[in-house]
Amino acid sequence: MNRWIRLGVQTAFGLALLWLWLRTVSLPEILAHAHVHSWWAVALMVVLFLVTSMIRARRWLLLLRPLAPVPQPGGPPQPVPEVYRLVYEPVRTFSRMSVPLGAFVSKSRRMTLSS
Repeated sequence: MNRWIRLGVQTAFGLALLWLWLRTVSLPEILAHAHVHSWWAVALMVVLFLVTSMIRARRWLLLLRPLAPVPQPGGPPQPVPEVYRLVYEPVRTFSRMSVPLGAFVSKSRRMTLSS
């Protein structure tokens, strides 16, 4: 289904449900009952939201750093951060590890990833 058609159908369905809800519920009565029971919980939620947003931002900053020097037109290549060398080297040497194939073949056979 075309994404614009799907968007239109979903929006129309949501508006129809909202219209049905507004016909059966008194909006001034809902607003009279809507109040905060504990402000410290609201403040805690805001703080947790900000902390988790910062953690996600730092994670993406770390993930999007370059892994190797990239030649730049008109400038020298940039070096790889040390933290990536610590992570990248074990991944590169993973091809030399031996992997048991107990679930796939017989338990007596072993195969290396490089073969």
